Amino acid sequence: PSGIELMDAARTGVVQAQTLRDRQHLAEEGLITIAATVDGQRLVAQPEVHLRGVVTSVSKERMVNLAAKTIKSTFSSEKVTDEDSLAKLQSRAEMDLRRAFRRELRSNPFLVLLLQSVEPAKPAAVAS
Repeated sequence: PSGIELMDAARTGVVQAQTLRDRQHLAEEGLITIAATVDGQRLVAQPEVHLRGVVTSVSKERMVNLAAKTIKSTFSSEKVTDEDSLAKLQSRAEMDLRRAFRRELRSNPFLVLLLQSVEPAKPAAVAS
């Protein structure tokens, strides 16, 4: 075998081709992280949206609203009943968010959705 093998000082051994592609993609397109909290079928608060290395003229407020609208749309179709249904909905939400941000930004940044599910609030008991 011949050719160039890249070494990574932070790891032991040769850097794999997939790792190099991921790093190149991050360098060119950037990263979007979205943190959201849901209770059953609804978004509890506006999601937190963070951009790293994403060059865009789209306002942060528009990005947050787009994320909230997309998550609400995804979760309105099904109720979260257990960990499996939450995982399926999270996967679908990530796909929907990628599509929405790709359309809005006209680029394809990495997207990470951090989804926290909380129990729906119970109505307070009225004292007699």
